[in-house]
Amino acid sequence: MRRLVPWLLLCAVGVGAAVGAALGIARGSSPATPSQWVAGVLAATEQARTAHFSYTHVTLSLNRELRGSLSGHGVVNFITGDVRVTEVNHDISFSATNHQAPHPVVTTSTEDAIVVGGTLYQANPIPRVAITDEYHVLSFPALPRSQRGLSLALNASVALDPLRGPYGVASVTNLGPADVHGVATTQYEIDYAPLDICAPHQTPQVLTQRPSRVWLDGAGRLVRARSTLFYSDRLPHGVKLPAALEAFPQGPVTTVATLTFSQFGASVRVAAPPASAVLPQGKASVGIVFARSDACHSRRVSNGLG
Repeated sequence: MRRLVPWLLLCAVGVGAAVGAALGIARGSSPATPSQWVAGVLAATEQARTAHFSYTHVTLSLNRELRGSLSGHGVVNFITGDVRVTEVNHDISFSATNHQAPHPVVTTSTEDAIVVGGTLYQANPIPRVAITDEYHVLSFPALPRSQRGLSLALNASVALDPLRGPYGVASVTNLGPADVHGVATTQYEIDYAPLDICAPHQTPQVLTQRPSRVWLDGAGRLVRARSTLFYSDRLPHGVKLPAALEAFPQGPVTTVATLTFSQFGASVRVAAPPASAVLPQGKASVGIVFARSDACHSRRVSNGLG
């Protein structure tokens, strides 16, 4: 047991340094780099152990058929990565019958998800296709901790994703005091460095990420994060849209994602649903595929939260 003491002390010092970086830059007195500052903010938020959260996404486009919105709320245990969330989506889906062209249908759907460890229990993971109150089970035992928790909880972490990479943090700008639902905070703008992406048999692509905004309380914790994601609808040179998708609407899309934390340290309980509410194995045909592109240069900075 005595041999573990130095490692425990190092861990404590590491977390303390990260939290100190967040608080130091908030007060304008820390030499931390922008990437270290972001890592410190995420670490300080995790130090709260638990929180309630809510989020919204608003998707805008000149093509009205690509517009939509969603909102969600839930609770998270940052230490265990356990999350419970309910999300309501308002969007436009597309339906086609008798070989006719797809036509838009305005829809509203509600989804529930529970994340316990590396397992995601998700009710109705494919809206309008598999309507059921039972939970499908998706296991991710091999995922690193930074990709569990909120990252598996439907769209809860979208506003945080730019903060955790793959874009490097270029700068952090203090925008001054701001009030978030009665909580005194300081607002910051985070700018990102461009990212070079290499794909097989293609010329390197330069991707950019629009700035994020974060609001921190006096303890350096995230009270709110807001990120803007833009999809230009332009495919890389030499890449063609699959014929099956040509009939669907196209056009540039901008989504503003906002995540708000509250009640830090509150008692929360997240448990797997009872066996009677879980869809038996063999009845679900749901899968998720993750694709990864390799960066041409080492510009990635990876930070984690929940």
